Amino acid sequence: MRTYVSHILLPTSNLLLPHVRGLSLMSWPVRIALSMFMSLLSLQPVSALAADLNDITASAVVTEQGEQPDWSALQGKWLLINFWATWCPPCVQELPALDHLYTALHKDIPFAVVAINLGDQPEQLSAFWQKMAWHPDMPVMSDPDNSLLSALSLGGLPSSWLVNPQGQVVENITGIRPWDAPETVKKIKGLVEGTATP
Repeated sequence: MRTYVSHILLPTSNLLLPHVRGLSLMSWPVRIALSMFMSLLSLQPVSALAADLNDITASAVVTEQGEQPDWSALQGKWLLINFWATWCPPCVQELPALDHLYTALHKDIPFAVVAINLGDQPEQLSAFWQKMAWHPDMPVMSDPDNSLLSALSLGGLPSSWLVNPQGQVVENITGIRPWDAPETVKKIKGLVEGTATP
């Protein structure tokens, strides 16, 4: 199991402290220290994280229509689960590459990408897609109450988990990645086909 941290990430500290979101109630040294602390959380080993798909299925994640997701369609597949937020520019920048990866692989091999939005109600997410004038083909779900944020110890956004068919997180990647780059597509295809290792 590996944990990767990219140089581009946004700390999730403002999600953990909703009463100060958008406010300047903390001095800048305190905000910087808190942001650095939250970023360091992403350096912990994957085994220290809640590395079981059941943690996600038992949470308050809903589809874009506000319904409970049907996780059975994803059982037995390799998954790339991406945690993102509409207020996070790197997250939004990464979405098209994730969608291209999903489109390139999901029909040919047992692999899927699932994007889980943190903090938006389904209707807010719908408004976001309308504003973007684009909607991904990959499954998009929402955690409107941010219940996953603390349960999964997400230290920064975007954050992605590569999950094997047994529901175990084999890689934890914090920060933006070129998901649709040929070498990334080849690596994931190799993992699924058993010709590569995480």
